[in-house]
Amino acid sequence: MAPWALRIAVAAVVLASLSLPGAPAITAATAATAAMRPASECSLCEAVAADLSAFAQNGSDIAAAIAALKHDCAHRYANGTAQRTTCDKIATTLVDLLPWAYKELSSLAWDSANICNVADLCTVPCCPTATAPEQVHIALTRDPAVVSVMWTTLDNTSTHIVRWGADPAHLNHSSSGGARPGFSRTYTHFGWRGHLHTAFITGLAPGEEVFYVVGDVAGGFSAPVSFNTLPANAGTVARPLRIASVGDMGYGNSSNATVARLAAMVEAGELDMVLHNGDISYADGEYSHWDVFMRKIAPIAARVPYHVTPGNVRPVAGTWSPVHFPPPYRGGFRPCASG
Repeated sequence: MAPWALRIAVAAVVLASLSLPGAPAITAATAATAAMRPASECSLCEAVAADLSAFAQNGSDIAAAIAALKHDCAHRYANGTAQRTTCDKIATTLVDLLPWAYKELSSLAWDSANICNVADLCTVPCCPTATAPEQVHIALTRDPAVVSVMWTTLDNTSTHIVRWGADPAHLNHSSSGGARPGFSRTYTHFGWRGHLHTAFITGLAPGEEVFYVVGDVAGGFSAPVSFNTLPANAGTVARPLRIASVGDMGYGNSSNATVARLAAMVEAGELDMVLHNGDISYADGEYSHWDVFMRKIAPIAARVPYHVTPGNVRPVAGTWSPVHFPPPYRGGFRPCASG
């Protein structure tokens, strides 16, 4: 479903929720639900969205709404046959948009409340804490002596630091004050809230184990993890590259076995990197699912470089962008809106 069609569907749902005199079950349930929630645009939208979802699946309610609107058409245009016919068609089309919109939205990995995120009435916080780093992952760069590290926090931090060393107890190197300072960026597409940080581990030698942490002095650092740089003879007959190639791997339970197998291979030192060939996370525009996916692959992606290519579904829901899935020499990846 194209982004413009999705927005039209959302607009139709909201419009219909405000203009269906023949759907008392919606308005009554919405009022009751909203009365039990905090008075806010978000909570009211979520209540309306839930009721509309139920309404869209109920053929009797749809028929009653169309009949009520046609009754209004007959009353308003009692002396105008052409106007009444047009009004009847508009009424039928408007109400029939609801099951169509529900069907389209149901093809995505959404619950009904995500409509409110799309409409910017609700927000989707990335993380349960303000500045604790999570979703850590590494990527190769154009320079074999440099690895980029990315992580996510809810609130921004004043610095974006990676510390590293040959021993987790002695991380005596830091990106702070170096030639390649760390940075952060953010976006608010579909209500997502968080900050994406990038820093660089530099001066790496072939065939070494590197322990590292990421974060900020005031905001806190992550627990130490390690990765291994490629040996000098990587890619030769004597030492082939060991790349796991996966695709169509999402945030849900269906990927559990694959993620567990990849994690076991990483722990055993059997992988040099992962290449995820498209259809990444299957979040389909529900951005909390991106955070679930990124946390899910972190035991892998924090230990070996994790690189991606676009799949056939990513452009559909506006969740693929070269800006936030940058190529290896720019470092890291994270989904965002197109454009």
